[in-house]
Amino acid sequence: MRLVFNAKIALQRKIAWLLLSSFFSLCFIGWLLYFNKKNTEATNYWIYHSHVIIQHLDNIETYLDAWDSLSRPAMSPAFYRSITQELRHMDTLTKDNPRQHMLVGQLAVTLVSLRTDTGSLPATRAKLTDLMQREKDLLIRRRTLGRNGDSQSTWLLITCSVLVFLFISVILLRLNGDIVLRKQAERKLKESQTWLESILENSTSLIYIKDLLGCYVMVNRRFREVLEVKEEMVIGHTDVNFSSPDAAAHYRVLDE
Repeated sequence: MRLVFNAKIALQRKIAWLLLSSFFSLCFIGWLLYFNKKNTEATNYWIYHSHVIIQHLDNIETYLDAWDSLSRPAMSPAFYRSITQELRHMDTLTKDNPRQHMLVGQLAVTLVSLRTDTGSLPATRAKLTDLMQREKDLLIRRRTLGRNGDSQSTWLLITCSVLVFLFISVILLRLNGDIVLRKQAERKLKESQTWLESILENSTSLIYIKDLLGCYVMVNRRFREVLEVKEEMVIGHTDVNFSSPDAAAHYRVLDE
């Protein structure tokens, strides 16, 4: 009986470990997926951010090419307003990057000098090209960082999943061993009970068991034959229920 009880406790303990490990594993994988999602969103945002800046630079370059192809006439207010609008957008977008923001400011100065005929178009193109190249390099770094982050998250997810699978597999194997041991213990207990019942039923002595209230819990076959009673008339009852008052009082004295 103690073996069965101990086996049951060990089984319950391993089931609890299995449930806890599964819960924490799911929480960790969920956190990892959430972190990976947020990292991907942030990377995509900054990649889009760089694309927008490059687009504004391309627009300014297109305006300058058109102006140069017309033999550089005096800049009309609408033309200059279009260029300054692109610059304002770039000024807002590059505030997170001090170096780029400074270059945008220098580009704005050169464009103003072009309007007043105090600057040169090659110098403006050089600053525009430098700013474009820096932004493209930044875009490449962000893409590389995004790919590396995705790769690391993927490998971490795979590694954690494999470790969790191995851990759960070990617990399941231990659980299977405990279940086998418990079944063996239950079978041995049942065999012992059958063996004990066989001895009691075939004994020539009157054998019975009572609880603290004097109610019969078990009687053997010899007891039932001698008293000429059926088992259901005895189990759960006292001597008063199937014996004379004098006999019941006598049996009670013997029990005490």
